[in-house]
Amino acid sequence: MSRPLRIEYEGAWYHVMNRGAGRRQVFRGPAEGRLFLDLLGELDETFGVETHAYCLMGNHYHLLLRTPRGNLGRAMRHLGGLFTQRANRLARRDGPIFRGRYKAVLIEAEAHLAAVGRYIHLNPVMAGLVRRPEAWRWSSYPAYLGRVAAPEWLHLEATLAGFGKRGARERYRAFVAEGLDEDTAAFYRRGRLEPVLGGRAFRQEVARRLAKARVQPEAALRRRLDVPSLARIIAATAAEFGQPRKSLLTPTRGRGKRNPARDAAIGLARTLGGHPLAAIAEAFGFGHTAGASSAVGRFRREVAQDPALARRVKRIRRELEQS
Repeated sequence: MSRPLRIEYEGAWYHVMNRGAGRRQVFRGPAEGRLFLDLLGELDETFGVETHAYCLMGNHYHLLLRTPRGNLGRAMRHLGGLFTQRANRLARRDGPIFRGRYKAVLIEAEAHLAAVGRYIHLNPVMAGLVRRPEAWRWSSYPAYLGRVAAPEWLHLEATLAGFGKRGARERYRAFVAEGLDEDTAAFYRRGRLEPVLGGRAFRQEVARRLAKARVQPEAALRRRLDVPSLARIIAATAAEFGQPRKSLLTPTRGRGKRNPARDAAIGLARTLGGHPLAAIAEAFGFGHTAGASSAVGRFRREVAQDPALARRVKRIRRELEQS
């Protein structure tokens, strides 16, 4: 089974979590908790990774992180590796502590930042460990309320900014006390977490980033990102140009002959849909991926040089993003 795709870019927000191997305790005592937080704090200086919320839960942890440099993987390998090494030394043991690679949910911060932070801070309450989240020592929530001093590496400003300039802490406390909203609760109730928490436009932007970076997600992930299928792209392009779908799938013959509708469908399959060149080559009747790659390059040049074509492509994009 392939590893889950890591979606990384500058300025991305994530809810990161991991559990102990074999459901065993990760933080067996205060020493392990302090060690983890010390290492978490180092991520800011070493990797530029910002910690906006955290909760250590005995056999797992939750982190709310922002990556200005787009380097979540490197930072988490550093954190997990050093913690395992040093925690094993403390306990005079060896072997893995975590059950595998961390999980990371990419977050549309403008819509979900506060809600994800609330979910993280309410974990001890939902687990029945405390009645009020501020009673849990191993959480950033007491710092949000101003009951303990926030470490230099803990970034409170982004979340609190959404609750006004005055009385932000109290408003945030009331927000957390309301409990989870239904949408957030439903998202985290799923047996298998989605890779992205955000609206359709955000998921499609993620897909475009993947295509631009030449990272090809699996078909299942493309569906979960709400990316248009090849069939939808072909249908929308054919409708815009007033041509039958079959004409877009038939290779043009003869030197210098072009089918703008076909070129547009091929280009959008790659730049909007993020579909692999192999899939594009098969769908459009190319003998190999090099032909598909050349067609995508030609599409990009033609759109840049032809305003009328650019307007048509824009209408197709709008139709696909709204349908």
